[in-house]
Amino acid sequence: MMTKKGFTLLEIILVLAIVLVIATVIVKSYSLFNSRVKVQGDAGKIASLLYKAKSDTISGRGGLQYGVHFESGKAVLFRGTSYSSGASTNQNLPLSPHVSIFAITLTGGGSEVVFQKLTGVTEQPGSIKIRSDSGIASSTISISANGLVTIQ
Repeated sequence: MMTKKGFTLLEIILVLAIVLVIATVIVKSYSLFNSRVKVQGDAGKIASLLYKAKSDTISGRGGLQYGVHFESGKAVLFRGTSYSSGASTNQNLPLSPHVSIFAITLTGGGSEVVFQKLTGVTEQPGSIKIRSDSGIASSTISISANGLVTIQ
């Protein structure tokens, strides 16, 4: 009797299907991980920018107050009591690709936080929410009235 060596078409298709399922799970997991890393990284950068504005204001750098203005794709450190988009002293912090600010909830309804000289308190406490474009990952940056910044 003669035995045939090799694989049948059914066995090859079955192995390919299993490999495809495993690859899909890996790609989805990586995508989720990557989105979370980008959102968390940008939340940390925004918090650092807020702390810089507060620190520069308390230290009296240039004798000015400092604040942070928020837009969909960036946060901007500015000098003075109000944001001016054309000021040469503005420091832009663009968010990562596919990450955006989707909710700005500050007292007074504005899109900027300004810190007070000597104390570092703000009259615009509230929160900034950022998320990945896919909506998979999100983070909330909260600013208290005393200028404390937390990330959730």
